[in-house]
Amino acid sequence: MVSKNILACFEIWLIKGGFKGKRTQTSVQYFNAKQRLEMDYLGRMNKPMKQKYMLFLKQYLNNGKEFLESLKVA
Repeated sequence: MVSKNILACFEIWLIKGGFKGKRTQTSVQYFNAKQRLEMDYLGRMNKPMKQKYMLFLKQYLNNGKEFLESLKVA
């Protein structure tokens, strides 16, 4: 399961990256011209979403708490 604090920052990060979000009854989906990312409400992700989440976590690990704080301010 994804932490709610991290999830909020992840959502902002995706939107800043050009994705548009949509909530359905069973999942949250993010779209851009090239990809469809999806996570259900239990935290299960499709492959493209997992790849984006891993990239997000790597940025968090490399840049620390300031990375998350910069997303909250925006």
